[in-house]
Amino acid sequence: MTIRIRIFLLLMMLFFCTSVKAQVEFAYLKSKDYSGLGLGGYLSFAIPVTDNGSVTGEAGVYYSGNGDYDHAVLIPFLVGYRVMLNGLNSGYGYDDNDNSSGFYLQPVAGYAIGGTDIPRTDSTGQEIVDNNGNEIDEKVSGVTAGIVFGYIFPGKYAINIGVRYEHIFVPSPDPAMNMVSLRLSHSLFPRRRN
Repeated sequence: MTIRIRIFLLLMMLFFCTSVKAQVEFAYLKSKDYSGLGLGGYLSFAIPVTDNGSVTGEAGVYYSGNGDYDHAVLIPFLVGYRVMLNGLNSGYGYDDNDNSSGFYLQPVAGYAIGGTDIPRTDSTGQEIVDNNGNEIDEKVSGVTAGIVFGYIFPGKYAINIGVRYEHIFVPSPDPAMNMVSLRLSHSLFPRRRN
C-alpha cells in the first residue's frame, strides 16, 4: 500500500469519526505472580453505525509497578462496539436536546503487546535462567478481551467516565493478566451542532 493510499484512508477514517477522545486510566493489573497499580493513556475514536451504537477503536499504553522491582508495560490495540443503554444516539452526536449522554456498555477485543521485568519461575518457584545465567522475564502479549461500563456526561466536550475489565490471554508458560481500570476521557475536539 502506498503512502498516499494510507494517508487517504486515515483522513477518511477521521472524517467519518464523530469524535476522537483522549483518555487517562488508573489501572490495577493482576496475574499469578504479580499485582500492581498503574497509569495509562489512550486515544480512541467512534464511528456511529446505528441510532444507539458505535464501532470504536482504541490504542494506548499502560505502565504498572508494585514497588521497586516488578513492572509491566502494556500496549493494547482494541476494537469494540459501544451501546448507549438509554436507547438514544451513539454518544458522540450533538443536538439542541443533547440526547447523546447517558450510560453505555462496550465490549472490546484486540491484541496487547508488552513486557515485564517479572522473573519467570518453574513449578517449584525457582527462577528460570537462559544459557548465560540471565533470568527470563514473563511476557504479557496476547489476545485481549474485555468490557467497559460507563457514563457520558452532556456538554460540548462529552466527559466520559467508565470502569473497564480486561483479560489478556498470554500463551503458556506465562500467566494470563487481568486488569481493572477507572477511565476518564474527553473529546479532543468540541462537538459541533447539527
